[in-house]
Amino acid sequence: VFHAAACGGHCRRHSNNGIQSRQCSNRPSPALYCGMAEDTKGTGSKAPHERRNFYRIRTVLPLAVRREDDANDIPLAPMNIDISGGGIGVLVNTEYAIGEVLMMTIALSANELIQAKARVVNCQRVEHHNNGFHIGATFIEIGPAHRDALIRYVMRLQAERLEKHYLA
Repeated sequence: VFHAAACGGHCRRHSNNGIQSRQCSNRPSPALYCGMAEDTKGTGSKAPHERRNFYRIRTVLPLAVRREDDANDIPLAPMNIDISGGGIGVLVNTEYAIGEVLMMTIALSANELIQAKARVVNCQRVEHHNNGFHIGATFIEIGPAHRDALIRYVMRLQAERLEKHYLA
């Protein structure tokens, strides 16, 4: 569990089925709270209900998606995405099979492109999106520097949103 801002010792611990989390009851400054479960039983594993290893955030970023065997260049286009250091969720116009491998290029900024290979873990038709598809994909090949840049981007964006919320 992350509790990045100093709370001045005003934290309380809550227990839920042996899983402990921290919440600040007195927020003098913006606190970054992420729902990663602590292992309090010493088993070295996450809680049964927690499948993700990285914090996720929704944003709009330029993205290009293509099948692994497609050699055509796909232009970057701004897309609403749900992204983390471990994978991505995005609305697309193409139906992909579960297990299919995709190549993705994500522009974090004008000079920072992330290249990743991802495996589709779910694909569902979304009728209110011109019969598009919402896909969820797990990154299976991403360089450590690219993953670190992506994690830094997600955390920076979350901190900016929290600061804006608490200082508004």
